[in-house]
Order: sequence, then C-alpha cells, then structure tokens
Amino acid sequence: MPGVIKIGVRSYKDWEGVVYPQTLHGVQRLAYLAEFFDLVEINTSFYRPITPAMGKQWCRAVEEVNPKFLFTAKLYRAFTHSPIFAVESTSAETIHATKADERDAKAGFDSIASQGRLGAVLAQFPISFKCTDENKTYVEKLVAHFHIYQWFAETNVRDRYDYLYSSDELQRWKGRIEEVAAKTDVIFVVANNHNLGKAAVNALELVHMLSGKKVGAPAPLVASYPRLQEITAGKLEV
Repeated sequence: MPGVIKIGVRSYKDWEGVVYPQTLHGVQRLAYLAEFFDLVEINTSFYRPITPAMGKQWCRAVEEVNPKFLFTAKLYRAFTHSPIFAVESTSAETIHATKADERDAKAGFDSIASQGRLGAVLAQFPISFKCTDENKTYVEKLVAHFHIYQWFAETNVRDRYDYLYSSDELQRWKGRIEEVAAKTDVIFVVANNHNLGKAAVNALELVHMLSGKKVGAPAPLVASYPRLQEITAGKLEV
C-alpha cells in the first residue's frame, strides 16, 4: 500500500487578503488554513524554540477543524548554524548548541507531539555545511537526539520563491510524490513558493491531482488566481 501523502504550506505576511481574509489574525489564520490543508510547516521554530504554551494553542486551534492535521517544524538554528554563520562557515566544529537549547527545543516539539500532531522535524543546514566525515557524524548524533527529517537548500535567493508552477510541472511532481509514497508510510509535501500565496495555489492543485477530487479553496485566493476555479468544489469557502 502506498504511504499517506500530506500536502501543505508555510504561512506568510503577504498572504493577508490573498489566501486568508484580512479580518483573521494569529491562530485564527492557522485554523483557517487547516480547513484546506492537512499540513502546515512551522518556520518560527528555526529562530527560537517553540514554547509549550504556544504549541498547545496551535494544536487546539486545529483539532476541531481538521482531525487529520499535522505540523512539520524547523529545528532551532543553534543546532544547524554557526552563531556567526554570516561571517563563518558552518560545520560540526562551529555549531555550539547548548543543553538548554536542546531542552527548550524538545519541550516545544513535545507539546505538539503529545497531541499526535508533529509529523516531522526539519534540520535546515546552510550551504557552507559540507558533506565531510565530521559533519556526517554530527548529523547522525543530531538525529539520535531528535525526530528529524533533513532538507538542504541549494540557494537563498528570494526570487526562487516567487514562482507559480504550471500544471505540467506539477504533474511531474505528482509522479515523484507517488513514487516516494510507494516506498514509505508517510510523505510530507510543503509548498514554499510563498510570494503572494502561490504556494497555496500549487498545494491545492497537487491535492486535486493526487486525489482526483475537487477541493475547497479560500475565496480571496480564487479571486486572485482564477485558474483555481476549475478545481474548486461548488461553493467557495469564505
């Protein structure tokens, strides 16, 4: 049997009025996204550990909206970057996470995992983190300390995120997703071409392609991207 496919997004400030209504704020936006997606990636955990109180609040916000909903979360950068990564290459030798960092990061993740809503933890290393024996050993030790799904970014150019995938391009991704799903229990697909809600558009299109069914979509998003009208189910969600 193929694995479960979870498709989702990360939320951004410029989505106001495009993906979700301007009247929604804070966790209301998370609950709104949970109506349309089974997955949201937490980005703030890269900059500071999630507080247990916040993790529990996020879980409460989605529990009644979407029972299948999961989070993925980025690992705190103290574990993946040199403290002065802007001027120093990152390596096993220059990363200096503390016991307190580990305690706080685990406490935040545990608050979500305890509710059965933590799908994966993402360790995002900078391009300066090379594939050396020392660095591979560090990653192996890091995996032993956390539940980690690893990802490596080749570039950090903002324009890379301002792109709307065509149907043909998404069909190729559909094939890759199904190929991986056939080999695993669960696969997480996070669209991150985030500028002005493009990730939400492509994520919904992937859900439609993979399920063969029409999808619900935020009304502001359909208004901004009329191509979604072809795959949305009757009444648009407001």
